[in-house]
Amino acid sequence: MSAAEIRRLDAGSWFGSAFAGEPVPLLDETLEWLHGRVGLVIELKLGPVWYAGIEEALVAQFQQHRAEAEVLVISFDHFAVRRGKELAPAVKTAVMYGGRPIDPVAMARAAGADAVRPGHDTLTADDVAACHEGGLAVIPWTVNDDSSMRRMIQLGVDGMSTNYPDLLDRALLQWRCVHASATFSAPTTARVPARHTADRAR
Repeated sequence: MSAAEIRRLDAGSWFGSAFAGEPVPLLDETLEWLHGRVGLVIELKLGPVWYAGIEEALVAQFQQHRAEAEVLVISFDHFAVRRGKELAPAVKTAVMYGGRPIDPVAMARAAGADAVRPGHDTLTADDVAACHEGGLAVIPWTVNDDSSMRRMIQLGVDGMSTNYPDLLDRALLQWRCVHASATFSAPTTARVPARHTADRAR
């Protein structure tokens, strides 16, 4: 679909009649709105369709809006992550993956990433510890049930994606009530802005 076709879609009716006709915001508009308000996680979804020059276009938007410190770029395409980091070293990046790699730290470093975004099902305490020792934040993707959220918190991850942020809020509140001195934030070795620790999956 072209940008013009996307702009004709109704992005608001599903939420309520008061929002009917609300258009899908373009990245340019989103970056302008979020500046100084909230961080943004952007996933580059590449393959089997490839978009030549997408990393350059993305970085140009960041620089235009002075948003380099407010975004986290993630992808299963580690080549794209590496290219983005080469173009804009100040932009935080993360490699996504499923399964359990032998050396997630080396994998992230090969892409110049600041964080790893593993599938939560196979994530272990040893994996989290190894990544933290390597200076990487650990932010598993799409954790949608209470028991998995609690397990991630117990493992000491730095954040997680979810389609149910209200459920995550409750899990964190309950955890903090039980462990009054516990916090849920990136360790000093991690380099990903704290406001990225809980992002909504798309």
